[in-house]
Amino acid sequence: MMEQANFRRLSADPAEIDEAASHLRRGGIVAFPTETVYGLGANASKQAAIEALFALKQRPSHHPLIIHVSGLADASSWAKLNPLALSLIGALWPGPLSMILPRRPGIPMHALAAQKTVALRCPAHPVARALLNRFSALGGKGVAAPSANPYGKLSPTDADHVEADMRRMMQAHAARRLHLSDPKLPDCWLIDGGQSEAGIESTVLDLSTDEPRVLRPGVVSREQLEAILGLPVPLIKPEAIEANARKRSSLVLPKASGTLLSHYAPNKPLYVLDPASMAARLEALREQGIKQLALWGVAEQLALDQGFEVALSLGELADSPEAIAQVLYRHLRAMDESEGQALLVLLPSLMEQLAQEKGWEAVIDRIERAGYATKHGLVTPKSAAKSEPLGHQMALPSQRAHQPQQQAQASQEFQASQQFQPQPQPQPSQEASDDLDFDMSFDDLGATP
Repeated sequence: MMEQANFRRLSADPAEIDEAASHLRRGGIVAFPTETVYGLGANASKQAAIEALFALKQRPSHHPLIIHVSGLADASSWAKLNPLALSLIGALWPGPLSMILPRRPGIPMHALAAQKTVALRCPAHPVARALLNRFSALGGKGVAAPSANPYGKLSPTDADHVEADMRRMMQAHAARRLHLSDPKLPDCWLIDGGQSEAGIESTVLDLSTDEPRVLRPGVVSREQLEAILGLPVPLIKPEAIEANARKRSSLVLPKASGTLLSHYAPNKPLYVLDPASMAARLEALREQGIKQLALWGVAEQLALDQGFEVALSLGELADSPEAIAQVLYRHLRAMDESEGQALLVLLPSLMEQLAQEKGWEAVIDRIERAGYATKHGLVTPKSAAKSEPLGHQMALPSQRAHQPQQQAQASQEFQASQQFQPQPQPQPSQEASDDLDFDMSFDDLGATP
């Protein structure tokens, strides 16, 4: 018989938020809204709760979680707050900024993946604030919370999407427990806080080294950070981190959530186009026998004139990156759930050019990662049609004799970064962690100034 945890959906009523805080304190799982996306929270001090959270999401055990705190006091219990961190806390907390800092000795390590650092965030959403304040009042110190979706997939920005994802994850977890040793799942609750305002994740800023650096662009821009700190804040791109790890023959040990090459991805192939590449892509899809498309930014009549059926058309992209960010995951999810066999997003110019324009860095980062697996041939219309909708694994191109060597290498890197271990793995040594995380120059990492 398949055993499954119970699901409960709560309102943002203060009494129900108090119930949710108590549930977290006992070791339960609670999804809650933030101003960026919904988070899937567990008590960062309870090992069983963290192991269940990793198993529910099918998240690799060497990927640390961001700890959400109620304020300065709880943050200080986790990390050594340096002057730069205190300046940013005063200016930007509560808000969509996650900071990586040297952790304090003796703190619970269940959510930190053996790192010498901890990522901290104090969200601004009123429901998240109320939940974390009540959790702190009950004696809790922090809530570990990745986004409330299957690992590597599209982040949810409203409660209906969270519920759909949670129910699928819970059902898949119950099925796995029939033949694997996944940890038992506690009851999973969801607080309905409406639509997330920003639509994309927080900025991740690494303050654990001599110079600050952004590991994931987000709602808080590098220009804002530089204005507060009075220092240059380069962006370290995920491909540079992974290339550096390969050069050292090291395992990629990310310091925080959402810093891998492929992330925030739909199940179906996503083609990110510019005007110059549109005609060639449509021709290639037609040659593959694709008949139905889901479009965003692509003129519907253009696809119809080329002989395609249009399963969904979301019209033009908004003019501002902030407006695109607000609907990005919602639109990609709608496209993914349509009858379209391939998803097409048309940008006004090349991604590389847009990323250099003010305000576009975070949006382009998310779109680029969402389309990474498609760009490298790891997801195709044919493979997507055969795959499971949740947590499917793709065959290595090295297993397909006809694939080019470059594509095989890309797939091996992708698979290594996505791998999930259902049981806690032996923790890497501090020395191994130091080699990757603390001994890298900006030249090694390809910093973007």
